[in-house]
Amino acid sequence: VARDEIEAHLVRQRSSAGVEISEDSFAKIIRDNYGLSLPEYKRIFVELPLLRSKLAAKVDVLANQNVAVALAAIREGKSFSEIAEASDGEIILETSGGEVSNMNLDGGRAERAFEMEVGQVSESFVSRSGDAFFIVKTIKKDEDKVEYESLRMPLTVLMNKFLQVKNEGQVREYIEL
Repeated sequence: VARDEIEAHLVRQRSSAGVEISEDSFAKIIRDNYGLSLPEYKRIFVELPLLRSKLAAKVDVLANQNVAVALAAIREGKSFSEIAEASDGEIILETSGGEVSNMNLDGGRAERAFEMEVGQVSESFVSRSGDAFFIVKTIKKDEDKVEYESLRMPLTVLMNKFLQVKNEGQVREYIEL
């Protein structure tokens, strides 16, 4: 994970409703709420999740194939609903459910839709939580609201492998709750 990716993620976290708080204020919030220094927070809540997300996207052959299928179908002029229906549940159609804020917590879909013109389709991207690839189409857009539909291609290989290793007793847990 590149440092500029980490810093860009932190800038997004420090920004709310178009206002960015200072790094010192953010560090104080992190210290007060989590008891962590800013470098610790960056490592635990930014760098490692970004790394996991990149790894999940890289190793999931099926999800990557589904992205290629969806993008090819879009180039052929097929609608998102046609693509999802033809995929046997591998590609999932999701909508924003009406107009939402461009800052909606939806894995980055509203933000991506807001960056595009109405009718425009995004390239594929990994959700902020690292659990799926998305392709987004902007349906409607106002000053600070957007409506979209998206295709979701779940990333499952990495989590399934982790669960397999855990179920085989190869993971040691040092803290019992």
